[in-house]
Amino acid sequence: MSTKKKISKIPSTPQIYNEAFKRQVVSEFERGLFTKAELRRRYTILGSSCIPRWKKKYGKFTYEDKLTIGRPMKDPQQQCIKELEAQLAKKEE
Repeated sequence: MSTKKKISKIPSTPQIYNEAFKRQVVSEFERGLFTKAELRRRYTILGSSCIPRWKKKYGKFTYEDKLTIGRPMKDPQQQCIKELEAQLAKKEE
């Protein structure tokens, strides 16, 4: 008995999506119809960073980056001051 798994063929070339498709995916995500993982499976979107980039570019909401630069300070008050200064600098731009 052979227990070979069926391997789905994934295109090796990068896929190019048109703007209307990107807007549709972002709209479905923002309405809460699907999660990012569900949308990736549903439309076979290969890149894991595609949808977050599209959200920033075409989305109606503002999305903050989850990545922080560096590690938090040991003193919570100093960390709070640093974060508030960063927010103020961002608003002044």
